[in-house]
Amino acid sequence: MAAEFFNKLKLSSKEPLEKADKGGRVTCPLCHKKMKYYCYYCRRGLIPELPQVNLPIKLDIIHHPTEKVAKSTALTACIVAKDDTRWIEFPNEIPQYDPNETILLFPSPDAKRLSDFDDLKKYKRMVCIETVWYKANAVLNHPNIKNLPKAIICAEETLFWRYQNISNTNLSTIEAIYYFYRDYYTCMNGKYNGECDDLLYFFTHIYHRVQDFYNEHPDKTFIHKDGYIQYKIPELEKQKEEEYKKREEMIESKKKSKTQKK
Repeated sequence: MAAEFFNKLKLSSKEPLEKADKGGRVTCPLCHKKMKYYCYYCRRGLIPELPQVNLPIKLDIIHHPTEKVAKSTALTACIVAKDDTRWIEFPNEIPQYDPNETILLFPSPDAKRLSDFDDLKKYKRMVCIETVWYKANAVLNHPNIKNLPKAIICAEETLFWRYQNISNTNLSTIEAIYYFYRDYYTCMNGKYNGECDDLLYFFTHIYHRVQDFYNEHPDKTFIHKDGYIQYKIPELEKQKEEEYKKREEMIESKKKSKTQKK
């Protein structure tokens, strides 16, 4: 499933990323911190020839201050779509939004698919929230956010390596952003031709690096999600499946033991 999805993406050359992997970290000219592909704090690319995506409507990313920027997937949109993306810190930087021109991407009960919006072309900006689920309500209840019309994307299975054990459709923020724009192009043009695939430029690269690492180090076990690592050797995949089952059985056994003691 993952291989098929990534193979269909129309991504720019990964050569700049491969060169960066060989060259190591570089110093950000603004904050002077050493980073790999881009600076988390200054939100600027640190390697040449990075792709640039032109988004059909602007993107605002509202970042909860307790979330580590180093772990943010949404931040990569600031790098590959820098002319159309704003990074906004919650709560002090949230601007006044016009609900007639702004859509909030959030899977609430009153959210609609883009195809169900009456006049989609009138919207000029999409807002998304970069935070874990249990902190999202604080952002949603902000007076400048709570009255925005909400959009939901079609259920897609996440390929994120930091699996949160909530649901297979609990996407990382950059995945959700990508699927929103894919749906937007489909609704507006009747089809999607890969116009915003480079939103997943960094995501795809890190995904494959994670896969390569565990294939090159079969002694290590990826514990976050069963079957996530696509092993190139079938026998190794079976071995890892058995290890996962044994680990799950041990966890279940410990839970039962604790229950009996109570």
